Amino acid sequence: MDAKPVLTPELARRIVGWRRDFHRRPETGWTEFWTTARLAGILGDMGLAPRLGAEILDKSSRMGLPSEDVLSRVLVEAARPLGDLAGARAEFLSRMDGATGLCVDLAPDKAPGVVLRCDIDALPVRESRKPSHRPVREGFRSLREGAMHACGHDGHMAMALGAVQLVLDQIAQGRAKLTRSVRLLFQPAEEGVRGALSLVPLVRGWPCLLAGHIGLALPETGAFAAGVSGAFATAKFNVAFRGREAHAAQAPEEGADALKGACEAVLALHALPRHSRGEGRVCVGRLEGGSGRNVVPGFARFEAEVRGRPQEVCDFLFARAKAAVEGIALANGLDASVELAGQAGSAESDGELSARLARIAEGLSWDGRPVFGRVLEQARVSVSEDACTLMREVQQGGGHASYMLFGSDLAAGHHAPDFDFDEAVLAKGALMLASAVLDLAGSRDSRL
Repeated sequence: MDAKPVLTPELARRIVGWRRDFHRRPETGWTEFWTTARLAGILGDMGLAPRLGAEILDKSSRMGLPSEDVLSRVLVEAARPLGDLAGARAEFLSRMDGATGLCVDLAPDKAPGVVLRCDIDALPVRESRKPSHRPVREGFRSLREGAMHACGHDGHMAMALGAVQLVLDQIAQGRAKLTRSVRLLFQPAEEGVRGALSLVPLVRGWPCLLAGHIGLALPETGAFAAGVSGAFATAKFNVAFRGREAHAAQAPEEGADALKGACEAVLALHALPRHSRGEGRVCVGRLEGGSGRNVVPGFARFEAEVRGRPQEVCDFLFARAKAAVEGIALANGLDASVELAGQAGSAESDGELSARLARIAEGLSWDGRPVFGRVLEQARVSVSEDACTLMREVQQGGGHASYMLFGSDLAAGHHAPDFDFDEAVLAKGALMLASAVLDLAGSRDSRL
């Protein structure tokens, strides 16, 4: 039982079809109700028993939640058809109990083996309408204006589903078996690093975790990196200033200008001292405040982030940011609050595990040709990733973790309105994920 997964043309087409369905109906973090239900339906059709939403996480541990009004509205929308895509099944929405995400186990009676983590959320990006944009040209552009899978998570879900089907096919044909269990974790709210923290109990005590991404530092179809280094630790936070409104001409001295305080804080954050131990990043991405041109602003807020590698650089920048906000509030007679809306540490892929994954990748073929033309054991990235929270949990418990990159030609950069990837990566990724699962949790070598 040493046969490698065989990807049929029919399954390859299904994987692309899954990707395009997810692309047409994107949902942003913590609102992925239709996406979760669609995943549950597909996995249920495979004979599996997924657990959903509140069945797998503590709702109170979620970070950076949308308002209750938004959650209620999108929950209703998820149940409705959109285009030719049916609405989410009522039974799945009921089981979610207002939370998103999904977990399913293969061979749940076995000892813990491998967690395969996949992100599912989209971005608040308005997708391009250019005729040259392939989703427009081929009819799978987002049906939800202002939301888009602009980072490849639609492809991640399709690859993971394809990998599950490949593993189940191998088992059904008697070509492989699992000696350890495999957990598929479909994580909500990766963007803004908001979702992983609530799912930590689902990976605690597991000996191996795999995660990955299309593109990033490998914008080249046919390339593969078995692990990464250099991910930034990050803190995402919201700052609110509260002052006093007053007539801007008749009695400005009676006011306390919250918008002025926010603007001073934005400049102060960008002027934060850097740290000698490593690199740091600061970004204020959104600022709003005030009620009218002739009213001293009584309220202002902004959304910001700091990143650093190693962890202490991020911690230093976040502490200095909070101190700057507090000092500016005091100087301007304002009240201020800093709300943490997302957080992830840095994590490095394990060298031994990455080397093993690289050997697997080098041995893969499809239709008599190598699946990957270039295989790296490690690649360096300059992003933050919510998977690091789960990787650190596994590694600190004595296990191993690796974050893979699936190379793909890209139409534009990640998070751009005309982002798209080469769908040839989907079959390659599914084969790699299935092969890794069978190697790490299967009969060939169950030692992790």
